[in-house]
Amino acid sequence: MNSIIEFFHSAFITVGPFFILLGLLIFVHELGHFAVAKFFGVRVETFSMGFGKKIFQFKRGDTTYCISLIPLGGYVKMYGDDPTAEVPEGEKKYSFLHKPIYQRFAIVLAGPLMNLFFAGVLFSGIALVGQEVPSTQLGDVLPTSIAAEAGFQSGDTIQSINGDAVETWLQVQTKIQNAINQPLAFKVKRADSGELAEITSTPRPGENPNILSVDGLVGEIPGLTLESRASLIGVSDPKGAAA
Repeated sequence: MNSIIEFFHSAFITVGPFFILLGLLIFVHELGHFAVAKFFGVRVETFSMGFGKKIFQFKRGDTTYCISLIPLGGYVKMYGDDPTAEVPEGEKKYSFLHKPIYQRFAIVLAGPLMNLFFAGVLFSGIALVGQEVPSTQLGDVLPTSIAAEAGFQSGDTIQSINGDAVETWLQVQTKIQNAINQPLAFKVKRADSGELAEITSTPRPGENPNILSVDGLVGEIPGLTLESRASLIGVSDPKGAAA
């Protein structure tokens, strides 16, 4: 039962963000069509997120806003966009096909332009705010752990593994997980004295925490944890899956 729960949890973590991002891109795209159509006086009949059967909807003004069953796209239905439909004379001012060609062109182009604008704002925000990247400083190293027996101490900062410089915890994890039963030479900086120390430790086989991976086993050094974020990224249990 726990395996089933873990599978769906991992699947949600993997697939969930994809659909959230896709939904956001769809919304921004359709919002571009919608906003420019309203600006030029075109009556928008439907604003839909998704295709197929409507699972939620409400109407405000002339427009029905809805969420549909298939979340792989969206659409904006405008009055007068069917060339075979007859439009009364008094309604032509609200009809898409009765607008000047430059207005129709602007309405069609607004969707892709909104996506480009949104991407620019998003990446600019990421560049300004940045992203917190876990460092290579260790958290508490349990005295009875394999990591402590190898020579690691609480607060050590791992600077290199087998001569290759490491700057993030992900790089440390990757090298350890890919080195089952292979000795690794660590160069660490002591937290108390600032002195450099060399440590050799051999990762033992451990269960892969990623149940979606094709690799059943990965290397681990029990007791090796990430400073201040061990519960999230490192391993707080010496018998855990990976360090």
